[in-house]
Amino acid sequence: FILPFWEHPEKGKGRYIHQKEDGGYKIRSPWYDIEDTVRSPQEMAREIDREDVKSGDIFFTIANIDKHIALFAREPKYRFHVHFKPNTPNDAINKIFRRKDLSRISIKRGKKGPLRVWCELMMDRPDQSKTYIFGVDISKGQGASNSVISIKCKETGEKIAEWCDANTPPYEMARIAIALAIWCGGRPPRRLPFLKWENNGPGWDFGKIVVRDFNYPYYHTKVKPGMIIDKKAKNYGFQTNPQSKYELLALYDRILAHGGYINH
Repeated sequence: FILPFWEHPEKGKGRYIHQKEDGGYKIRSPWYDIEDTVRSPQEMAREIDREDVKSGDIFFTIANIDKHIALFAREPKYRFHVHFKPNTPNDAINKIFRRKDLSRISIKRGKKGPLRVWCELMMDRPDQSKTYIFGVDISKGQGASNSVISIKCKETGEKIAEWCDANTPPYEMARIAIALAIWCGGRPPRRLPFLKWENNGPGWDFGKIVVRDFNYPYYHTKVKPGMIIDKKAKNYGFQTNPQSKYELLALYDRILAHGGYINH
């Protein structure tokens, strides 16, 4: 038995009848009105109204996607091939990124380059007065699905660039990610981006190389639950399960509905 929101002593407080555009009627409340401003229509149907048919089998609200595409979708300004120069061994990479040594990075424009860039560049690099975050999704690199690095500007909420390829294995993706990090840079004092990746599956091998072999310093770690003050665990990356994936996708659907992230 699921208690409808209007029967809840707090959520249903001040409930009233609202006439819809189609002539029908709907029970609402002040609590419901607030939820309606922060949730997507599909999430409202699924989580609040319990209208299974309206929530449908597609997770994202199609209207939100269509609106976001109409507002922000565009071709990239530039495409690049970015990687370490030939004969750069793994044991040299730590020293290269600590020195922010761009001379060891190959940066070449190309119509089919896996790095697509939507922002304006200064000397072929993003604005160095901003802070950047890498969201990394790792595949096996066997052609079936893409490995992706999305680069977001923390200050503007815009995805400024994306690296995408289906044939790069996790161990090579680790090198690509660090080369991109040196190229991307960012504002002082770090002058390097923050990395987040899913540690399930191929992401485990990627994370091991980035953290343990290269000793890259800025990456996501799990926050221990139940602490008075947020305390980072030693586990790098983040683990997903059906519930956490659902929550993550629901959050993205809300952001598409109400703003906060620009995805080209």
